[in-house]
Amino acid sequence: MKILKLFIFILLISKNFYALSIGANEQQATLECEGTADKKTLINAWYINEPYQYLIATSNGHTTVSGMDIELINAIAAKIGINIEYNQDSWYQDQLDIQSGNADMTAGVTYTTERSNYAYFSKPYRLEELSLFIIEPLAKKLNF
Repeated sequence: MKILKLFIFILLISKNFYALSIGANEQQATLECEGTADKKTLINAWYINEPYQYLIATSNGHTTVSGMDIELINAIAAKIGINIEYNQDSWYQDQLDIQSGNADMTAGVTYTTERSNYAYFSKPYRLEELSLFIIEPLAKKLNF
């Protein structure tokens, strides 16, 4: 029983230290992104990439953006009390908008050293693996 109590005590202490370290990281991120801290609406550049970001028809005949990334963005925005304006563009334009500051955020972008020169990245919120499937007779004609 003493071992169990000791284990719970250590677990609680380490949880508190972990929470403190998270708070410090959040404070640093806030300081680094001061330019957007006062904004009530952030511009999200997005490109069609199903099932993460895509258009759906609404009951009144209009379209709206939806998808797993969009739902995550909307949930976070609601939690922190900001609005999101969605601007659809191509993948290429999406990157230019982030780089130039014409957009505040985008989703589903893989970290590269080059991109880190002009954008901040969150911790990964999904993991993907890209694979190529080829019909067997065609595979023999390829050199890889």
